[in-house]
Amino acid sequence: MNERPIPLVAALSGLASVVLLFVGQGIGGGGSSPDPTKSRAEHLAWLTKQHASTRGYAGVYLELLGILLMIVFAATLWSVLRKGDETGIFAATAFGAGLTSAAVKLASVPAAFALYWRSDQGWSPQVATALFDMNDAAFVLTWAIDAVMLGAAAYVILRSGVLPRWLGWLAVAAGLISIATVPVALKAPPLGILLTFIWLIGTSIVLTRRSLRGAPRRAVATA
Repeated sequence: MNERPIPLVAALSGLASVVLLFVGQGIGGGGSSPDPTKSRAEHLAWLTKQHASTRGYAGVYLELLGILLMIVFAATLWSVLRKGDETGIFAATAFGAGLTSAAVKLASVPAAFALYWRSDQGWSPQVATALFDMNDAAFVLTWAIDAVMLGAAAYVILRSGVLPRWLGWLAVAAGLISIATVPVALKAPPLGILLTFIWLIGTSIVLTRRSLRGAPRRAVATA
């Protein structure tokens, strides 16, 4: 059954989301914050050097846009996967996990905003570290949620061919590494999330090329 081309803005959503997240981190300086292994004193020392600025708010705003675009990507992914998923269960699972991941990311924003907004008014080491840890814990939690999205997407891709098989195997690798590193997040490098970002970019590029060609695609069942 032929499918209509995906709108360009939807096809680009995954790539745009990753770009905005990285640019926002770079502008706002959030990537330089202490990791959870640092002491309360080190967290507080870093925080006292931060000052609310237009550049900082711009960085946070770009990150917010990046998270919101993940919702668009989740819907776009569902629209592709459902064509190769007879029951619709795995396509819906990928969509639900994508939405949940975005929701958890959004839920971590208030803690980070409170730290930044009140940085020039002073914090106790205990409260500051707790807010840092809340934000970091939410980030690690998304690794597990993203693994569900990747696993469901991989199942449909490898069985139906709605997307190139290399994207299916990349999703398998990214999902397994992501879920495996959750218990050791304080010691293991974030390889899983990096592979997830690569998968998002790769999927977005594939969908963008289809959108620009404007040619209908036919899902070939290989089950």
